[in-house]
Parts: sequence; C-alpha cells; structure tokens
Amino acid sequence: MGILKRLRESVQQITKLADRLTPAEAKLVSDLVIGISESQSVLLSNTARVVNAIEGKTEDRDLIRTEQRLSKGLSRARSGLDELADAWVRHAAPTVRKMPFVTVDGSEVTKPYGGTFENLAHVRDSSAPGKPIKPGYWTVNIEANDGQGHHVPLVLDIFSTKDPAYAEKGDDAWKLTFQEGMRRVLPAVAEDATWLLDRGFDDNDVFHFLGDELRRKYVVRLKRNRNILVGDLSNPITANVEALAFGLKKPHTVNLPYINKHTHQPRTFAVSFNYVPIRLPNVSGEFYLFVITGTLGDDWLLLSNRRPRNPKQAGRIVCAYLARWGNEEMTRLWKQCADAEDFRVRTLRAIRRLLFLSMIAMGIQSLWSAHRPGVVKQLIARVKHFIQDVQFHYYRLWEGTADALIRGD
Repeated sequence: MGILKRLRESVQQITKLADRLTPAEAKLVSDLVIGISESQSVLLSNTARVVNAIEGKTEDRDLIRTEQRLSKGLSRARSGLDELADAWVRHAAPTVRKMPFVTVDGSEVTKPYGGTFENLAHVRDSSAPGKPIKPGYWTVNIEANDGQGHHVPLVLDIFSTKDPAYAEKGDDAWKLTFQEGMRRVLPAVAEDATWLLDRGFDDNDVFHFLGDELRRKYVVRLKRNRNILVGDLSNPITANVEALAFGLKKPHTVNLPYINKHTHQPRTFAVSFNYVPIRLPNVSGEFYLFVITGTLGDDWLLLSNRRPRNPKQAGRIVCAYLARWGNEEMTRLWKQCADAEDFRVRTLRAIRRLLFLSMIAMGIQSLWSAHRPGVVKQLIARVKHFIQDVQFHYYRLWEGTADALIRGD
C-alpha cells in the first residue's frame, strides 16, 4: 500500500469518529494532515502546494484558492473540527490502554514578532538560554508511553491567559485548563496506568484531583520548598521536604537506564535512594516520599500515592519517573519536525485547530510505530543516518514519511 493511501485511510478512521464533521471538514482534515506530513510545515501555503500537486492543479490562482479554503475552514466560529480532540482519543484508545504511563506536561509556542495574533500572551521560552519571556501561547501536552520507546500523543491544546474564555474560569483557570485535558484522556488510558508529572504540578489541588476525583496512581516531582507532615498521627511534625531528604540515609540502589550520547547505546547507572511514608498538609491520604541521590544536579524528590511493598517495587517507581521525559522529547519533535511555531493563521481558534492537526499527523505515525513495524522500518530506511539504531526513532520516521509522500511511493 502506498504511503499516501495509508495516511488517508488513517485520517478517515479518525474523522468517522467525529459525528458532526461535514464532508468538507473531513476533506480539510485530510488535506492538512497530508500537507503537514509531506511539507513538514504548518504553513498553509506549503500545505496548499501539496494538495494542489496531488489534485493536479498548477495555476497560481488555484494555489490562492486552496490556501483561502484551508484558512476559512480553520477559522469558522462553529466547526465539527472541534470534535476531533475526542475522536483522536477514541481512535488511539486501543493502543494507549496497553501502555503503563500517562505523562502530563506544559510547554509553549513563541511568536516574538507576531503582534497581530489574537489574544497573544506572554510565555517563558523554556528552550532558550535564560528562559526569557516572549509573546506566545501556552500548551497542554499529554501522552501515553510504554517506557520502551513507544509514545502516543493524546492532547495538544493551545491556550492564552489573555483569552476571555480563559479569564471566565477564574483564579483556578490554569489548573482547570490542564484538568480538562486530563479528563479527556481518562476513558482511553489504562485504569492502573501511572500518571507522571513534573514540579509545576506540585499542588494540593492537583493531588486532590488525581487521587480523589480520578482515583489514579501518580508520581510527581516535588518542589524543594514543599512542607510535609511526619511523625505521630495525633501530633504530626511539619518539616521542609528538602531538609528531611538531606538527613535521610539512602540504603537502596537501582539502575536507571539512559542512552549514551556518544555511542547512542542503552546503558544504566546506579543511584541510591530511600522511601518513607509522609502526609501532606490539607490533603487526605498517605503518601510516600522517594529521595534519589546520584543523578546529575540536585537529588530527586518524588511523591507517590502508591505504597511500595518492598525496595524492589520502590525501585520500579523510581525508574518509572524517567518515562516523563518522553513527553518533552515528543514536544521537541513536534516543534522541530512540523515547524510548529511558524504558523501564520491569526485567530486563536484557527491556531488551536491547526496545531492540533499537526499533532494528529505525528500521532498517526506513532500508531504506525506500534502496529506497523515493517512499514516503519521501510520508511526509516529512506533516511540517511550515521548511527544505525536509535531508541527514539520518530525523527527518522517523520523524515522517511515525508520523503515517501514527496516521491509518491
């Protein structure tokens, strides 16, 4: 099967799950996913060129008309495109339900010279030295992964703190925005999956939400100024988590996997750790604090609502947290390979829809990776490389798919 036909079939499977999607909107989705996948760009002009080449249109006026059609379709006030977020989760569910980890993270897209974009806010550019403040939008990024190199993006939502709809949520708008994304993926992921979150989610409301409302297992990296409760239940002592961690002996060891940057081969290194029961002020339930020494930089301080039965199981919880970095790698992949920050559509609804469709383009290839290893191997083989095998192969898969589309294979 040709790659174009395979990609179209994948898109059709998704659009069929969106009941309110019109035929014109379904074509828009197909055109944009294929155009982004081939051109490796979210620029509508590049997608329009891909679409016109497939349809045999060569006139300049045809290019303008196609680009205008794409732009208008993304910008409509009411559109079945907004059903695609749930349709994608349902489509990916059979795969992600077998994956043991769900990772939640936030990122940003920057538009330093984009003063005319709707509700443009200010964000911290985490990829730039010094993390400067720039004009842009925030993102919600949620994925599932198996801890063995397979990742499936589930949510990519763009939001602005300048958006009136965001302001209507009140003082908890930031938390509520991420909670909406977490609720969206809940029906698709395994009930016993472990949710992994970074220090930005060290918040009592987050712990209430994950533990009491969603009833999920989680591991969160704690801030160093976090206060915890230790000692007798009737007369607990409040302690700073960093001070407590510093005084703990670390009698247990576990080997953490990593990829050697020079050889690109998987390796492990030993770290020391300990785990102790703690409680949190104003949060019900018992928790465990994991303190890990021997990583680069400061000790890791991890909180889990899962009680380990023994040091071996505790070591697995420590290792599980490494899977969270896969979310950051997938976000870098999305930004670089789809050139995701170079969009030109102006309205916030068009930006959200366009960038979500670029995530679907990535997500379809992620599902191929899980279910079509032979096809993926052929696509990766099209890409020149100096290192034979790499664990994170999605960059090569993206380039190989684009090459196959360009050549009509």
